[in-house]
Amino acid sequence: MKAKTFVLLLTLLCAGCKAQSRDEQAINMLNEFYRAYISLCDTSASEDQRQALLHKYCTENCLRELEAADLDYDPIVDAQDCDAAWLRSLAVGKVHGQAKLFEVSYTAPYSGKIVIRLALSEERNGLKINSIIL
Repeated sequence: MKAKTFVLLLTLLCAGCKAQSRDEQAINMLNEFYRAYISLCDTSASEDQRQALLHKYCTENCLRELEAADLDYDPIVDAQDCDAAWLRSLAVGKVHGQAKLFEVSYTAPYSGKIVIRLALSEERNGLKINSIIL
């Protein structure tokens, strides 16, 4: 009986570690994406470079949503332009109690704290942004 209890506890512990690891992978991926995206937007990068970055980190569903949204701002950064200074305050975290939902935030000088919620999905080649919650 003690052996069964031990095995059960060990299994639950390993499952928790795996979930934490997946969350850490998601946070790292979003950090990497936002650092690259903001840096790219702050320069005079071409639209092809921007699209290549989006295709690397976003699902087809997300790309369709971005294309269909007729907005006068960029929903990825929730602003009309980008500033590399935002990278100093960039933070990424998991939304507690929500599976695969994460928040990215940064502080913009005139707008204050900007918070963007993103839903992720597991794809063949890893985690990708599936939706930007506007």
